[in-house]
Amino acid sequence: MDHKRQHLEQLATRYLNGKLEEGEYGQLLDLLQDSENASWFYSLKDNWQPTREKRASENWERLARRINTKSAKKKEHAVFAQAWMLRVAAILIVGLLIAAAFLYRQSQDSLQGITVIETPRGEKSKIYLPDGTEVWLNASSRLTYDPFSKNERIVSLTGEAFFKVKRNESAPFTVKTSGCEVEVLGTEFNVMAYGQLHRKEITLFEGKVNVKADGKSAVLQKGDKLLVTGNMLVKEKANLDQTYGWVENKFNFNKVPLEELILRLGNWYDVDIEYESSRKEAIEFTGTFKNEETIWQVLDAINIYIPIQYEKTDTRKIRLMIK
Repeated sequence: MDHKRQHLEQLATRYLNGKLEEGEYGQLLDLLQDSENASWFYSLKDNWQPTREKRASENWERLARRINTKSAKKKEHAVFAQAWMLRVAAILIVGLLIAAAFLYRQSQDSLQGITVIETPRGEKSKIYLPDGTEVWLNASSRLTYDPFSKNERIVSLTGEAFFKVKRNESAPFTVKTSGCEVEVLGTEFNVMAYGQLHRKEITLFEGKVNVKADGKSAVLQKGDKLLVTGNMLVKEKANLDQTYGWVENKFNFNKVPLEELILRLGNWYDVDIEYESSRKEAIEFTGTFKNEETIWQVLDAINIYIPIQYEKTDTRKIRLMIK
């Protein structure tokens, strides 16, 4: 066995056991530029049973980010195995921060039968539920569900997700969030339920949904958006492009409060943004950002419309001041 292959196996073993150190990620990534190494590594990865240890999850998350970054910079020079090409293409073409293989956590509780799927800040994922329903899970989001029955399909959501529900007349599909439920048979809709925003938004793209909250209910038709705040349900026409933007790896902001803008940017770029302002009036922002832009480019763009100052205070921390 040559030295490089032996080194690859050592790094792969350390990675799969959650013991890969910071300086070893670049070494592993360089070895994976070779097509044979890439095929071997992914075969090993596909047959590996993920550990529940936090360190192993963090290893996969870091490696996923590095693969994405390096592939984007060197895509015109890279030659990969077919399996590797498919993974990289999925990232580059769709603009994902992660592909399905980069799912942060998907665990099955063998005692209770509960499936938990999570994406951390700075990531998002596309998954398929047991019934064939397609789900895009946004950054800093969590989806849980018990095994589906013949009569019902129920999932619980914290954060944000876009659903393409597989139609089943005999088994309605229900999305539960803190404070409201969305009931459908087969349709396409987005649910935003971040606890920090103190409201829920349900936007309907296709079909019809029934939303229940605090003893009240509302039926949505295509193009409707429902805002749920406390016991208030307010229906309005939706901007579908704006709502769907995060799935396409971009944000379309339209008069978004500064607090929400900062939360979403923090989730998107996996940074903590602290801000302070002496202004008494509410501050709103309108603009569009894409994944190709760095957090610094985004802040520079915001500065054109809202006078701000910012500085990096730690590896993933930024202090923002409103002038």
